[in-house]
Amino acid sequence: MGKGFRLFVRVAVTLLCAPCAAAPPEAAKKITTVRIRSTDSCVYLLSRIANRYKRDHPEIDVQVRGGGPIIAATDLAHGKADLAVLSGPKDIRQHLYLKGRKISLLKDVFKEGEVQTHTIARRVMAVVVHPKSPFNEISDATVRGILQSFRSTRNPNPLKRQGIHYLRDRLGCTLEMGRCILGEQRISLSPASIRISFGSCWRFIPTPRPRPGRWARSF
Repeated sequence: MGKGFRLFVRVAVTLLCAPCAAAPPEAAKKITTVRIRSTDSCVYLLSRIANRYKRDHPEIDVQVRGGGPIIAATDLAHGKADLAVLSGPKDIRQHLYLKGRKISLLKDVFKEGEVQTHTIARRVMAVVVHPKSPFNEISDATVRGILQSFRSTRNPNPLKRQGIHYLRDRLGCTLEMGRCILGEQRISLSPASIRISFGSCWRFIPTPRPRPGRWARSF
């Protein structure tokens, strides 16, 4: 009876493993890379957003790099980045100095009319999209999901009553975050451009030390 039982087990295991052995291996999933260039003050928050999005979407690789508004805009213009996140819309309109030379992002880096700026978080953060950026390799749902992460990302709030949370990045810059008041969201997305409009969302201001009562005027 022992030999019969062992024979039965062998046959059963063989029958169970046969479909697995016959099935062809699954093709490797294609990983889509989304490159984001950012100002240094936004890198910490964007990295948290990217890591959370990649956990939910393993087939998407979101790469976040800093460098400042000039590098972000230049990489975007030359196709080395898909999105450029600046500290505010003023960063792309103002004159900046690079090695003692005064340059304008709109006139010297971009050509007039070839760049679209989309303001997020009460004009504190701006997402810049170049029409010639290679969005044909990135699906609309992917980009939409990444941008929605700006709205849905939340962090533990130790100061719940005041609605303020302080984060410190590797450079030692304090990001003062107000309560995330979710508002109406409207997104119209195409492969060549992104039009995004938020209600009230993240509000954060780089500051060395918060002053008491300053947020009472904002909320």
